[in-house]
Amino acid sequence: MTDRFALAAVRCLIVCLTIGAAPSLVPAEEPVPQPVSDSDLVVQIRLVGTMPVARPDGARPNLNSPVSIGPHLILIDQQAAIYRWTGSFATPLVTRDTAPVGLTLDNREAILNVAGTTAAAFVLFTSSTVPDGATFPVYTSPHPWSHYQVLYRYVLTGSSITEIRPVAAFQTMIGAAHRGGGMATLPDGRLLLSIGDNQPNGVDGGTAPQQDDSHVGKLLIVDPADGSYEIAARGFRNPQRLCLIDTRSSGQRILDGSLALMGLHALAATDGVWLAISDIGGVTAEEINVVSLGDVLDTTTVENFGWGRNADGMAREGTFHVAPGTPSAPDEPAAIGVAPQPEPGFRQPFAQFGREEATRVAITGPVVSRRSFTSITALFGDLDSGSVYATTTADFDRLNPVRHVTLVTTSLQPTTLSTLAGGRPDPRFFVFPDGKAGVLLEATGTFYSLKQLR
Repeated sequence: MTDRFALAAVRCLIVCLTIGAAPSLVPAEEPVPQPVSDSDLVVQIRLVGTMPVARPDGARPNLNSPVSIGPHLILIDQQAAIYRWTGSFATPLVTRDTAPVGLTLDNREAILNVAGTTAAAFVLFTSSTVPDGATFPVYTSPHPWSHYQVLYRYVLTGSSITEIRPVAAFQTMIGAAHRGGGMATLPDGRLLLSIGDNQPNGVDGGTAPQQDDSHVGKLLIVDPADGSYEIAARGFRNPQRLCLIDTRSSGQRILDGSLALMGLHALAATDGVWLAISDIGGVTAEEINVVSLGDVLDTTTVENFGWGRNADGMAREGTFHVAPGTPSAPDEPAAIGVAPQPEPGFRQPFAQFGREEATRVAITGPVVSRRSFTSITALFGDLDSGSVYATTTADFDRLNPVRHVTLVTTSLQPTTLSTLAGGRPDPRFFVFPDGKAGVLLEATGTFYSLKQLR
């Protein structure tokens, strides 16, 4: 089956090059990414702890990737609370009951995400209300959406929160839509915030991800001083995780905002720092995009990753052009052509993979760690199956092959994330405060450290 898919992609590309026509005009077989290749990569998984996830009604928990803020590992239960891991147990920092006054929290994504430095932490809530008489910016949408992603700035003193201040609110769609929510703090104290296209499955995102007057489908640079934002990049579907990679450091990751504490505000201070963005696909390509932090901060040129309807009427998913699609249709929007590589005006992904034989696929990760990995440059996976993948090359300016990874226990017995979770695992990859790689299984709240053996 995979050989047929690969042959279809090659045939489609040959036709495009031969007739010189736009890829969207090529009917033929559906283009797909190159299959994930077999490899001898082996990663050991070791149990670290478990966070509280029990629900009175027995419902499945809704967790996000843990976050390292200075020496603290922060665990996120999107329905219930933010916890600090003490090394033995999880103690709550923010709960639904202690959320800011004036918010009416959504049940599934009440606390969408967290990011921070040793100086400050940012918490993104999902609420159907904003505080009465709010003095911070509230960015609305032309659509009659009923909810908001409300951003607050917290100050951590020791292991407790001592100050809370609202920053901004972004109108969002609730229900079966892509809200994104990836966050990362910048060297100058500002915040990177990714917001999804706010559309249901089955469509190409519409025009909003490509429009400068809309916050959806964008990577925003938010200034916590006044709640203003700039658009750093456009063309995203559902980016739930951002990862800053510092290739100059031995840990290959900005862990505690030390650049910000040093007061390095110039773009030159970002040389060697990269931003990785995982974007959950529709039916064609799950992708990881990597862009230099300098390019992100230089907003005179807004980076375009292709999702949403562009000026030529087509959306891009991975390295493919896709049709407009049909809302909630299971196999849409379909790929209708292979995009040129490179394609002027668009950023191509660092890595991508497709459905292959699976019914559903959704990318999760990546995690980058020199302390845990030797030849692996980025580790990521699939939420539904729990399959684990990796790249072993670090050329951020081209598409890199994706390889299968074998997991083994501490006794070196082969295992899988679905085996450890007893079913669908929904893995959430992250970095511990000491720079080691980890993964949390959303199904159980159990989290592990990861180490490459081969």
